[in-house]
Amino acid sequence: MSFRFENYAWVPSVIAFPILLGLAGKHLNPSTMPSVPAPSPAMILSFASFLSAGAISWCTVIPDYGVYHDNMVSSVKMFVYAYLGFVLPCLAWQMLGAALAAAALGIPSWQSGFDGGNNMGGLLDVVLSPAGGSGKSVLVIIALSTSCGYAPTMYTFGASFMSIHPFFARVPRYIFAIISEALLIPLAIVGARTFHNTLVDIISVIGYWFTAFGAIVLVEYLYFRKC
Repeated sequence: MSFRFENYAWVPSVIAFPILLGLAGKHLNPSTMPSVPAPSPAMILSFASFLSAGAISWCTVIPDYGVYHDNMVSSVKMFVYAYLGFVLPCLAWQMLGAALAAAALGIPSWQSGFDGGNNMGGLLDVVLSPAGGSGKSVLVIIALSTSCGYAPTMYTFGASFMSIHPFFARVPRYIFAIISEALLIPLAIVGARTFHNTLVDIISVIGYWFTAFGAIVLVEYLYFRKC
């Protein structure tokens, strides 16, 4: 089951994070980074919206996985656990990613690997290269850890169809998962060539898409259940 997979899938990321930070640490001194223009308020709000779209969109999977929680547990405790589960990893990896991207502007090898923001894997490969074969292993772990976020999403892919017509509720869920993967793999291969632009476009679409689900969840939680 996907929820059992998620219980352990975070471990590789926790292992890879300090290794990546340790190898890149000597290059992350703000005094040695090239100066860049201060971001405008519009840029800050856009980036905040970008991050929110990625995190808040998880509200769409609540119907699938909320049933595994004890309904007698304090709602405050449930909120704190869920909030910290989203905030801590998002902040940690986003800050590290921003630091690496900023440092890459002043390091030719990093800048070449980053390819103008379209090759995050290339940047990580260069950062981890001093570790040799061990660095390659860590890079593979980081790549595989992305399944933590996509596995439950692909499983819940069928919920979108079920909201269209009751007929789709009679289709086995694994069929929707197979279809979603069949669509995702060729799109990922094409999108990898322009990673940054593709990612921004997809997250922007998700930001609009999850709004309807978010409204439904909030109305159910605050109005009907009076939580």
